[in-house]
Amino acid sequence: MDPMVVAPGVQAKTVQEFIALAKAQPGKLNFGSAGVGSIHQLTMAIFQMDTGVNMVHVPYKGGSPMVAAVMAGEVASGFSGIPNVQQAIRGGKLKAIGISTLRRSRSMPDVPTLDEQGVKGF
Repeated sequence: MDPMVVAPGVQAKTVQEFIALAKAQPGKLNFGSAGVGSIHQLTMAIFQMDTGVNMVHVPYKGGSPMVAAVMAGEVASGFSGIPNVQQAIRGGKLKAIGISTLRRSRSMPDVPTLDEQGVKGF
């Protein structure tokens, strides 16, 4: 159960707004992951296939450096585990726009799932 987070400067508050933004700029938005072959890279690859967006992968050496990169605006988005991002979301340093499971998280009940936002079955 991982939230999809975006940098504070990204002009999207929902997954659908993010998809529209990415489709308007094919190959220009980037996303971070905890490294090549990580579950978060795979999750974003599936997201891209399911939504038809094309983004550039920027691998980092672990989840914490990736989260720091999203907070700094080095990359536009990424998926990460709740413990890695929850405090930054509460502090307004990241925006959580969706959860990667079919049910909402008990830890973040106000963040809708990607499925709820039209990415069916995600």
